[in-house]
Amino acid sequence: MRAKEVIDAEILKHHVEFSKVRGTKTEVYTRIVGYYRNVDNFNIGKKEEFRERIEYDPSKRKER
Repeated sequence: MRAKEVIDAEILKHHVEFSKVRGTKTEVYTRIVGYYRNVDNFNIGKKEEFRERIEYDPSKRKER
């Protein structure tokens, strides 16, 4: 049972370390009519439209 206690202690140690990690804000760009634009600059309606978009995945394409 000693091994489980050691693993639990390591998990707790890493959990404490990772709880202090803070990321930075990421800029998201999308291509609109041939140019790229930062999503943060969108108006409310355009942001909602962007959230509802479904990314096209050609690997899931159905063959006819």
